[in-house]
Amino acid sequence: MSVLEGFLSTWAEARATFGQGVPQTGEPFKTDGPLSRVQSHLTAATPGSSWSGTASAAYDVANTEQRGKVAEFATLDRRMGEQIDRAARVVAGGRNDLDAVRTWVLDAAAKVPQNVAGQQMLVPIVKRGLSDVADIVKRSNGELNSIATTIRGIGNEYSALGDQKRGKGDQPDKFGPDKNGPDSDKPPENKYEKALRDAGLLNGPAEGYYKKWLENAERRGVPPEVIVEIARRHHITPDSFKVLDGMEEVTDPDGKSYFLMPKGTSGADARRAALMTYVLNCGTDYDKAGRQPGVTNDFKETPYSADEVQRIIDRQNANSWSYDQDVGFVDGNGGRLMTTPNGMLMGLGGNQLQDMYSEGGGSTWGDIFMVNIDDPTDAADQLRKIVKSGVAWYPGPDGNGYPGANQLDLDRLLHHEERHSQQWARMGYLGFIDAYVTGKVIEIFTDHPMEKDAGLHDGGYR
Repeated sequence: MSVLEGFLSTWAEARATFGQGVPQTGEPFKTDGPLSRVQSHLTAATPGSSWSGTASAAYDVANTEQRGKVAEFATLDRRMGEQIDRAARVVAGGRNDLDAVRTWVLDAAAKVPQNVAGQQMLVPIVKRGLSDVADIVKRSNGELNSIATTIRGIGNEYSALGDQKRGKGDQPDKFGPDKNGPDSDKPPENKYEKALRDAGLLNGPAEGYYKKWLENAERRGVPPEVIVEIARRHHITPDSFKVLDGMEEVTDPDGKSYFLMPKGTSGADARRAALMTYVLNCGTDYDKAGRQPGVTNDFKETPYSADEVQRIIDRQNANSWSYDQDVGFVDGNGGRLMTTPNGMLMGLGGNQLQDMYSEGGGSTWGDIFMVNIDDPTDAADQLRKIVKSGVAWYPGPDGNGYPGANQLDLDRLLHHEERHSQQWARMGYLGFIDAYVTGKVIEIFTDHPMEKDAGLHDGGYR
């Protein structure tokens, strides 16, 4: 079996896991006609002015309670329908992504010569294709497992509502110390948690970095509907943040979180951690950095949103080689990497081979910004110090780094470097290198066009 045939066989097995036919939607659950008619009948059956007294009052209480139960069942039906729709979107999206990988591999394979050398050239093509297939299956399974957990939670709510209808809901342990009402010591529900629960996007407790995400949103004044949209479109659950567990959190002067990745972190985990660091922080503080006296930002800050999360995902997809290959390259050559609030990686240190990949204040390769501090005593500690200082650092004569005299805000520098990541994504590997080398010639006479596009002030060139 050739390497290409091996890929097609593996691809077919992965595609089979997504089934055939059009995925079932949640439309039947969201059509609440029968429940609406029941609600109307109950409303019409309320006591009128011609009926009063003790019996009338008792009947009115029972009628009101039944109308409330019907409304709650209708809400649960709609939430169930939303989850089924989510599952259908995951299945359809997984199928489309797998089809795109297959097309890319076959198109690339068609361009290699039909000889022994061509078979060797197929190896990295097939390797990338298999990696993409594995990522798609793993991501889709994770999302479907999350949806299944949510559906089980809704099922429990159905059961609880049924128990209440049969008179089993008002148990003594559901009441406060005086047995006459809810526990007054229970803290009020966070408005972000409430919005997520109402949307059927959160069932269990908000803990760990998921809880910190909601706290950051409140601190920054992000509207709850923005958080709900991010959670819905990008399937953010408490499990989404687990990739950050085991990584060392380092905070900057503004309280933003960076994560120092342990040696041996895979490219796939680095990619997920970079994205979730952006999600967690609810913003980059780029605009805030530009409001300092005497400072001029080159661009307006892009608001934190579901669209911006998608843009970062698209950029990561285009620059996937920097995760699949370069994370291991930096790690294997003695460098260290950490995630940033911009949804990319920052690193430094390493051996002489690694030193070749950074110059000036630093160089960005795909989604990795390598600070040009090549021979620090402790690369991990150097990264911690950079983040805690909140400013750009530059190489010193002893191989260690030191804060720059220009006191360039780190948030501005990372914005500049993330613009370079966008250039890599837009131009492709060879396209970027060709454009940057050409720009070096132009730079003799005027500003380097690639640096100008990334922001000359933000990059410390002015």
